[in-house]
Amino acid sequence: MITLTLDRIFDCRTANGGWTKSTVEAFGMRWMDMTPGWPRRLVGRDISEQDWQHALAGKCVFKSRKAGRQSKCKELGAHPDSGTPAPGGW
Repeated sequence: MITLTLDRIFDCRTANGGWTKSTVEAFGMRWMDMTPGWPRRLVGRDISEQDWQHALAGKCVFKSRKAGRQSKCKELGAHPDSGTPAPGGW
């Protein structure tokens, strides 16, 4: 079992700093449950190793708005709660 922390939750963000529906569902939530403060409400929740891998992979799963356009998955810097800015700022 994997215990969710803010760092782990923010590691699943997309290159634009959001979350995909696939990732949110791997956390055991519904898309409509994403009200303000939802990452903090997930802290301490246990999920299976398989769900954790699905959540990480979900950050690169996109439905493109333009047919045939591929989305790239980029690494993100630190999130604001980590206390250390990424190179170039938050």
